[in-house]
Amino acid sequence: MQGDPKNVHICVYGQGDQNVVLLHGWLHSSSRWAKLISELAPTYRVITIDIPGFGKSAPLKDQHADIYDNLLEVILEHLKDFVTLDSIHGLVGDSLGGLLWLTALGQQKICCKRLVLSGCPTEGFPWIIKMFLPVTALVGLNLLSLLPNGVQKWLIRFVSTLVVKQRAKIDSAYMNDVLHADPMTAFLVLRRIARPLSIEISGPHPDALVIRGEKDRVCSSSVAQKLAILIHAKQVVIKDAGHTPSMEFPDVYNREVSRFLAEKH
Repeated sequence: MQGDPKNVHICVYGQGDQNVVLLHGWLHSSSRWAKLISELAPTYRVITIDIPGFGKSAPLKDQHADIYDNLLEVILEHLKDFVTLDSIHGLVGDSLGGLLWLTALGQQKICCKRLVLSGCPTEGFPWIIKMFLPVTALVGLNLLSLLPNGVQKWLIRFVSTLVVKQRAKIDSAYMNDVLHADPMTAFLVLRRIARPLSIEISGPHPDALVIRGEKDRVCSSSVAQKLAILIHAKQVVIKDAGHTPSMEFPDVYNREVSRFLAEKH
């Protein structure tokens, strides 16, 4: 494993000839991929990235309404120190991470053979989440560190269950991700992805897989279906999962990802 000495935290695992890049979702970090990394590293060279403002990556110095595009630019600028951007075997993105990969592919800034997406709200958020979550994130993340541990855990579980139907265990790694997220980054990013995202892949389409939690309140079945049709993807529905099947049912999620990346086409 090697770490990136710059402000964007990037790690590399495994010695395979094919590169697979994992990009996490909102309020998460690359720590969420631990089990998937252990499955993929014997076969692939696995690269993980902490999105600026989350995990171990510092927030961007200039934070404004264009933060989404700036995040993508910074991620790609750092990633190219580790891999050639037009010869990647697999891109795996969860929620925000998946949206960023879709944007990069649409702008022809990156190329891959396999694309795995989960929980990508390409048509924005339902109105109640759009109104409730961004401001709650900004205020809540600023205040959360002042509260006792037990109260922190209860609030995180309550909001996760209420808004995104996330049944995953609120473990220490997830608590750490939430507590160390930059509040302004979280707010600005959420405000942007709450609106519909224009998706258009003009070049050759990679083989794609869309994974959806059966009870996802952020990315509905119709949104996931439209995305799958748009990018010519297979679709897998994980029973009883909410918005983050990679956390809620990691064994099922990891099996589907590993199987798809290894398929012969």
